[in-house]
Amino acid sequence: MKRIIAAAALAVAATAATAQQPPAVAAAPNATLDPEAVAAARELMLETGADKQVGEMAQRAAQLGFDEQLDALQRHVGRAIPPELRATLQAVLHAHVEEITPDLRAALLDEGAKTYARYFTAAEIRELQRLQTNPVMVKFRSVGAAFMTDLMQIGVNAAKRHDAELDAALKAVIDKWEADHKPVPPPRHG
Repeated sequence: MKRIIAAAALAVAATAATAQQPPAVAAAPNATLDPEAVAAARELMLETGADKQVGEMAQRAAQLGFDEQLDALQRHVGRAIPPELRATLQAVLHAHVEEITPDLRAALLDEGAKTYARYFTAAEIRELQRLQTNPVMVKFRSVGAAFMTDLMQIGVNAAKRHDAELDAALKAVIDKWEADHKPVPPPRHG
């Protein structure tokens, strides 16, 4: 469970502080860490709020893991876990995540900064920070979910215009299959 929480926390840094586009050419990690790049990466993560998102992401990851484990347990025992026991277990989990969140934040800042420094120079990290803190980028991140939903809806609406064609093609395949697999009536005796 701790590994799930830690992995989710570290993932926050990557998604909060870098663009979602893959690089055109993947860079090889630097063999040695430049202290200036590490410091720039820490500053980037602090300024973009990656460290503040750790607790929230850790709680979400822990809840997902809890739900999966609880479902498995319920299947194993063949009955539902009583609601009061579930609530007690969730409270223990929530308290545990709250307790370890400072350690997760520290790990994110320390190890996350080193990860940035393995792939980017100090100058590149400062450029990432400039881009990520640009008011337009800040706005883009704040409207990102709604924006992406709107873009996806455009595709859904465009595809709907072709539903009749797809339905006809699927019906033709089904009709042909049924015709080819029509049961042969048993021979009549008599």
